[in-house]
Amino acid sequence: MILVIESSADYPSVCLTDEQGNLLWSETVFVKQSHSEQLPVLVEKAFSILKDQGLELRGVAVNQGPGSYTGLRIGVSLAKGLCYASGCKLLSINGLLAMAHWAQDQKFLLGRSVCSMLDARRDEVYICIIDELGEVKKNVEAMILTKGCLSGLVDLETTVFIGNSGDKAQRLLSAPNAKIISGPEAHMFAKAAAQKLIRGEFEDVAYFEPYYLKEFVAGISQKFSV
Repeated sequence: MILVIESSADYPSVCLTDEQGNLLWSETVFVKQSHSEQLPVLVEKAFSILKDQGLELRGVAVNQGPGSYTGLRIGVSLAKGLCYASGCKLLSINGLLAMAHWAQDQKFLLGRSVCSMLDARRDEVYICIIDELGEVKKNVEAMILTKGCLSGLVDLETTVFIGNSGDKAQRLLSAPNAKIISGPEAHMFAKAAAQKLIRGEFEDVAYFEPYYLKEFVAGISQKFSV
């Protein structure tokens, strides 16, 4: 079995999947920025399920980023700690790409291009686009959304947007009718995690770091603002 941790965006989530990408259990806590409190609780639930069913954990997968700087550090630190303690393999997931492929695998979305987006503050997003055949059309990058910035890349009427920036996509791209799916959640990475385990694509537990894409910029606490 593989334990998958998602901590890159608003809501912490964890799932258990087998080596074929079939979900055994999945849970998301819909409380924003509760990663440090809730992820250990979710992991404890996962280990209880494994123990009760007599299943062996072979790998721990985590969203490598990009995304929330703090969230990524929490998720990766937890994943590395679990690997150190259990001797399991560490797997890193390209969250934006995996999320796009998950969306495209849904029966009602077959044959449509997908644009993954995560909030990167102000009018900027982390973005990744795959075409209707699942080929990467725009690799992971940070982009400021403006009207027309995706011209030639996607058809706003048929493309599916997935992530936590649906409102930005509709507002800044002038696409009020765009199809939006909320994400990310750990279960969206189950198939990607299973494929990594089968291919033996493991990370070095000692040296692996999150993929931040942009340097961290500390904000001013609203508590002390004037």
